[in-house]
Amino acid sequence: NENDIMHRWLETGVFKASGAVTPTSSNAMDIQVPYNIERLLFYLSDGDCSLVATLMADLEGSGSFSTPPALRAAAAKFMSSRRVTEEQRMSVMREVCGRRSYVLCPHTAIAVKAALDDRAAAHSSDTCLCLATATPAKFEPAVRKAGVTADVTQPESWRGLKDAAEHSRRMAKGEDWEAILREAIHAIHHNAESGKTSC
Repeated sequence: NENDIMHRWLETGVFKASGAVTPTSSNAMDIQVPYNIERLLFYLSDGDCSLVATLMADLEGSGSFSTPPALRAAAAKFMSSRRVTEEQRMSVMREVCGRRSYVLCPHTAIAVKAALDDRAAAHSSDTCLCLATATPAKFEPAVRKAGVTADVTQPESWRGLKDAAEHSRRMAKGEDWEAILREAIHAIHHNAESGKTSC
């Protein structure tokens, strides 16, 4: 979206925040520095902790870092990016609903627009699959702003979720996190099967 730090980074090799977050309808992307950039750098560098530490120190110290050519080449092997504006998101949401009778959330609209642009740039007619990132029911104001009139009422099963009790469990270093998560997932599944709503 308009908060395009990842797009600018992939295009230029310079990772630098723009200074201010622009509020958009795709608010999950309204950020300056993605929380997972360090992990991405780790994977792109084949686990070069020293390089990642240097880049993150540069980011912390000066607010930016320049990406080494080998890292840029690694990213280019499987990543591309597009900047999609609010107007473009709204247009894609209208178009997809009109042509396919499918209501996109504003985040998924970014992926669809980028995929369509990539396909057009490659002069390709290949089928492209975009995975929806959220239900449009969470973004009814954006859906209406796009001029989409389809029903996006929140499902009955959502009622009361905002007021439901929250559950958490602290996990300490050294514990078997995978086993803890599997146990929690099993409990949620068991509760759902037996008609209980609490985790």
